[in-house]
Amino acid sequence: MALRDVTRQSLEFLNQNLRMPGIQPGSVRPARGGAAAAQDGEFRVVDEFLPVLPFVDVSGAGTTFSRQYQVIAANDLVEPQFTARGATRAWEPGATLPFGEELDTVGTRFQKLSLTVRSDTHLGAGAPDDVQEAELFLARAAVLRALGEAVLYSDPPDDDGSDLAGIPFYLPANSAQLVGYDGGRGMIGGLAEIEARCAPGGDGIGAGPDIFVVSSRARWRLLKELEDKGVMPDYRRSPLTGRLQLHFHGKPVLTGRVPEGDDPAEGSYAYAMCVTGPSAVRVLHIGGDAFGVRMEPEVSSFGLDAQGEANRATNGVEVLGIYAVLVPDPRAVALLRGVPVENPFDVP
Repeated sequence: MALRDVTRQSLEFLNQNLRMPGIQPGSVRPARGGAAAAQDGEFRVVDEFLPVLPFVDVSGAGTTFSRQYQVIAANDLVEPQFTARGATRAWEPGATLPFGEELDTVGTRFQKLSLTVRSDTHLGAGAPDDVQEAELFLARAAVLRALGEAVLYSDPPDDDGSDLAGIPFYLPANSAQLVGYDGGRGMIGGLAEIEARCAPGGDGIGAGPDIFVVSSRARWRLLKELEDKGVMPDYRRSPLTGRLQLHFHGKPVLTGRVPEGDDPAEGSYAYAMCVTGPSAVRVLHIGGDAFGVRMEPEVSSFGLDAQGEANRATNGVEVLGIYAVLVPDPRAVALLRGVPVENPFDVP
């Protein structure tokens, strides 16, 4: 072959292209909440919240659970008088007071999220062309994306169905932890209020929020408000995420899969949340990896016709997680609702 006849294609036939390891799962779509679609699906999400949220494996040897719960004090603790308030109390020898508090529980049912990836000789061809390994990786990513949205939005009427009871499930409609967005106060005023309302009992002397969780455009709205007031946004390295992060009042502002639907009445959410200490919001899971995802190889699936005869069958690998969200103290979370999802330069 003459040199002038050598083409790029002929060289590629002789020297095969290098295939880079792994597979890219694609960007994370914005959560649509209760709306039919996201307000603008081109604004993709970086889920900084899920890796920060504590995941607790509660499995034991040969043990599984249907529900989980936390024992809490049913009412504000009755505090004995020990502070002078005007008139001085006379000293009494051996004085003591009776004490006893009503107890209550909070908690939800564990829910299973399961996907099945087919398993056969055409898929599992071995490296580097093993399609099954790629599909298992993508299935795990899909489980985590669904979990990230459910934790921050899912609010079923009860926990007896198939949907996860997320953080909003712990906040009844009349809860003081629910705050409506006020355009006059903006994001700065809204975040300041939910920061003040997030005050769980902690180890007995109280705790406060560790993080804020917002959508990417709610964070954009906050940045615009700060810059409009001449305040330099506070970016610094966060020990929770290990990278540079916007901070508000010293607390990292993380993005997560909060609703960004096209329903203006619902808007988006912003959370103030405790994720450390005894009052930390957490996800309980039964077995699995650090995020509770596990793979059960060689599960079988059969289809039957009208006569009860098998007409199709396949083997597969089940990718699943068994989860329950726990908000151990109702004041470990405060939620700002109705945050505008539109471009903050178009809709102030």
